[in-house]
Amino acid sequence: MDYWMMLFTDLTWREFQAAGGVTVGFRERSRTRTSGIRCGDVLLCYMVGAKRWVGMLEVAGEQFTDTTAIFSEEVFPVRFSVKPLVMLDAEHGVPMEDLCGKLSFFEKEEKFRRWPVYVRASPSRYKSKDGDAIATAMRAAEENPVSRPVEPRRLKRRSL
Repeated sequence: MDYWMMLFTDLTWREFQAAGGVTVGFRERSRTRTSGIRCGDVLLCYMVGAKRWVGMLEVAGEQFTDTTAIFSEEVFPVRFSVKPLVMLDAEHGVPMEDLCGKLSFFEKEEKFRRWPVYVRASPSRYKSKDGDAIATAMRAAEENPVSRPVEPRRLKRRSL
């Protein structure tokens, strides 16, 4: 099992959930990267703008192409069936800053300016150690929610 980071905006996260939370999509230009994703892998969902980890999805099927409307911003035709493991709203998501010192790419506060490179392209394969740390933090956030409001302007971020 591998961990993969997947980007969402507040809008695409809400649209994914409204569509049943069982199908995710990537841009056509991501097809080469998505070819490495396998059944049983886990997608770690990162919400841009809010800078929060908001979900874990287990890949439940092979890659397929579909242009059925799910998302309003784009089609995202490269798709996978998924099984939700953890789904949080932005307010209860795990802030990236909470993972300082727990991730190989965000070990110290002075590296704070470098970690955004690791949440820039979707999908991106993560090291097991990093995926485990993010997964543990999201499970804890689900079990013991902490309200951390997100500035509304940050939630208006569009797809990258």
